[in-house]
Amino acid sequence: MNRIVQILRRPRVKRRAAIAAIAAAVLLALVSVTASTLAWMASSDSKTNEVSIMQYVFSRQLMEVFAPPAALAGGDTVTKTNWVKNDGDIPSFVRVKVFPVLTAPDGATHLEAQFGKQLHYVNLNTANWKDGGDGCFYYMGRLAPGASTQPLFEQVRLDQSIVTDTSAVLTVTLIAETVETGPWHYREAWWGSGAEINSGPLGEVDQALRGLAG
Repeated sequence: MNRIVQILRRPRVKRRAAIAAIAAAVLLALVSVTASTLAWMASSDSKTNEVSIMQYVFSRQLMEVFAPPAALAGGDTVTKTNWVKNDGDIPSFVRVKVFPVLTAPDGATHLEAQFGKQLHYVNLNTANWKDGGDGCFYYMGRLAPGASTQPLFEQVRLDQSIVTDTSAVLTVTLIAETVETGPWHYREAWWGSGAEINSGPLGEVDQALRGLAG
């Protein structure tokens, strides 16, 4: 945001050039928030789209099937199937972040809630998505206009070890980020550099995407 403010303060000609440069790698962040209470409390679901500049170029939707349960306890599953749809007019690359939060009855204390420990993905799609090891799942394909990604996962399951409380609340937030496919905008937008990555999980992501860039 500070960078955009600085650009807007520049002289008109330089400002137009700078805006055009960052527009090439502009991101669209889509947020899906699911709040599910544990035990016998009610459940709710909401989604918010947050769009940066050049909205008319990028148009993406974070789609969702959410089935709120009447009650939720340790060992139970919640249907939360999410995918990203490209309803814009240019191809894009996609990554998704998942943030679980378990809030104690006081409404302020956050209890431990990690996937692989207190929470588990059900039918996690490792054929089309890659865990980058940086908190993000990357779609290993080029998303054409009008196309949709395969779902990242279908359900979230609470571990049997979770002791539920009638006032505890589980919130699962998904944030999807998209960037256009020109070289090497995904590297600059997501990793802060145009340099190749040749090792680790991100190296696998970079190898797949570099062959699709352009």
